[in-house]
Amino acid sequence: MVVRTVRRLLALGLSGELGEIGSAVAARIATFARGKKAAAPQPGRHAIDIAYEIDTGGVIHWDRIGANSSSGLYVHPFVSSQPSIIRQALRLLPDCGGFTFVDLGAGKGRALVVASEFAFRRIVGVELSSDLVAVIAQNARVVAERYPQRPKIEAVLSDVADYRLPDEPLVLFMYNPFFGPLMQRVVQAIERSLRNCPRDLHVVYVKPNMDRMFDRSPLLAKYFDGELAREESEAAQVGWEKQRVAIWRSVAPPNK
Repeated sequence: MVVRTVRRLLALGLSGELGEIGSAVAARIATFARGKKAAAPQPGRHAIDIAYEIDTGGVIHWDRIGANSSSGLYVHPFVSSQPSIIRQALRLLPDCGGFTFVDLGAGKGRALVVASEFAFRRIVGVELSSDLVAVIAQNARVVAERYPQRPKIEAVLSDVADYRLPDEPLVLFMYNPFFGPLMQRVVQAIERSLRNCPRDLHVVYVKPNMDRMFDRSPLLAKYFDGELAREESEAAQVGWEKQRVAIWRSVAPPNK
């Protein structure tokens, strides 16, 4: 565990993330020096979990996600995004009726449930943790029983580095799931997919710490970058009031 943590800290430093979350890293070092883990915050159930009778809350430490995968070194701890931010972000998109919604690093599937409120053709969550995939599947069953008219939520157990994007119009959603080499591989996979099958594709990136990787892509153009305000009802879940969201859309490759 100590070796894996050292590798994790090196990964953070090499990716440029160390400065951004320096206080969290320092706390983690102190925790391991004491020989115990810091207790994760345990807020009350989120309103969306109560309304849908599902489980999408909580916090899961990074070392419990992809423990047997090298990609696990480049994932952030699991914390669910806020439904109001997801809804606002999706409303910023042009008409995406008939598109497939794919959440890369889907966690427990909160964004998938929110996406089911929109007119997507398919909804897919890609997740590295088998435990989290099981939670997504259970949540999907609950939503399907209560709302049979909505598209089925699909849970895919996969390393995002190995996941092949569907050859169909896509909305790719991410809530600050990865950093460093793993996020770079995600961008490369998007570019490869667009070159093999040119089509409409949108990337919705909440808390976009690695946005520069997407900005550099010749196949993506940013058309929104700003802060969205959470609803007051979510104040008990998070301390912040606004969260940055960036959105890109696919563009034709430049002429050589």
